[in-house]
Amino acid sequence: MSGDGPYGPVVNGTQIVFFEYLPNKPAAISFVALFGIATLAHLVFLFIFRAWFFIPFILGGICEIFGYFGRAQAHDTPDKAGPFILQNVLLLAGTPFLAATIYMSLRRVATALDSQHLSFISLRWLTKLYVLIDIACIVSQFIGAIIPASGEPDAITKGRTILIAGLIVQLCALSIFILTSLYLYIRTRQETGPFLDSSLVRWRRYFRTIEAVTVIMIIRSIVRVVEYLQGQGGFVISHEVFIYLFDALLMFLVMLLLLIVHPGRLVKNGTGMKWRGQTQIHEGAEDIMHLPFAHLIAGPSSTPPAQPIMFALRRIIARPMLRVATRQIHVTPRRFASADQPPNMQQLESMMNDPHIRETFEKLSRHPPAIEAMQKMGDIIKSKGLATSGPPSKMDIMKLMMDKEFRDAATKLTTEMQNAGVEINPDVFMKMMQGEK
Repeated sequence: MSGDGPYGPVVNGTQIVFFEYLPNKPAAISFVALFGIATLAHLVFLFIFRAWFFIPFILGGICEIFGYFGRAQAHDTPDKAGPFILQNVLLLAGTPFLAATIYMSLRRVATALDSQHLSFISLRWLTKLYVLIDIACIVSQFIGAIIPASGEPDAITKGRTILIAGLIVQLCALSIFILTSLYLYIRTRQETGPFLDSSLVRWRRYFRTIEAVTVIMIIRSIVRVVEYLQGQGGFVISHEVFIYLFDALLMFLVMLLLLIVHPGRLVKNGTGMKWRGQTQIHEGAEDIMHLPFAHLIAGPSSTPPAQPIMFALRRIIARPMLRVATRQIHVTPRRFASADQPPNMQQLESMMNDPHIRETFEKLSRHPPAIEAMQKMGDIIKSKGLATSGPPSKMDIMKLMMDKEFRDAATKLTTEMQNAGVEINPDVFMKMMQGEK
């Protein structure tokens, strides 16, 4: 950084100041490279996670790249309007693009967790409002950054006023947004359910990341407002370190954090749909009817049930629920029949000779409410459309367990099985569903 400034052209006898110092070229090139790498990584994640709501974020990264490219050019020609306008416009306009994706991410995360209804205001309309505010900020900052280049004193004053107004609106939007995010996070923490309580889904870090990057953007906006309020010759605008410390570094940190904790990962893991009683499994999903123990008991409809509990197990596609019970008595169900073969009744009879399993069946058969709850569970599982071929994936299980109707039925079944004397450990339920030991 040099103290030989200010730099800028003389228009109509008036010195137009573009820079109070000679822009640092190595620093600008360094951030061109850093933002280039981060933007490329986000572009890859865009397709991996199919996170199309990150398109504005990538556009923001492109703005940062070319903005600092403009600063690098300004080192060689600090009195030319082209590099000044390029860096001034893009560095100001890039942030609203980044903010737009952050706003949309909150809604996607809330929808994935089925907690959007907990917000004190509709996230759907809130997201649209924030995006409109961002568009207004982009336009105002674009206009405010270009007008001063004309050299007219009135235009310079007007441009600075428009810029400050846009930055203040953006600052207010970010402040309200973080309060909304915190409120939703607190409300979601108070909710319970297999998905929210599961250690397999670290959903809290997505809220924390959104809140962290929002705080970072608030800090950046405050510094920018102070910069333009002080005006030409002010302390902030006269020292280049501020633009790299409170703009370049902070915006790169935003891109890095959302790369490490990418909201698209949560959305892609099968939770980005509304599962409140409207679950729809994709056509390639797996069918619980082809689970190992399910085929053991899912014989032809003409086969008369030997006892009530067997009929109930046939109705509920029983392997996952039976695994819950047998886990407590140290019995591991195994594949007794393949997906395309009828059940082997000799193998079934052999298994039923196991005293632990027989005792479990007898306990359940003496408790009709447990059988009814199992039948209800089976009807719900089949109504959700799980198709065929192998154990359910973790994604399918999480989707099913996000469904309120399924959770209510599971709670009822757990209670009735415990009433029948069969103890259930809910902490390992999801692992049992997948056949994990």
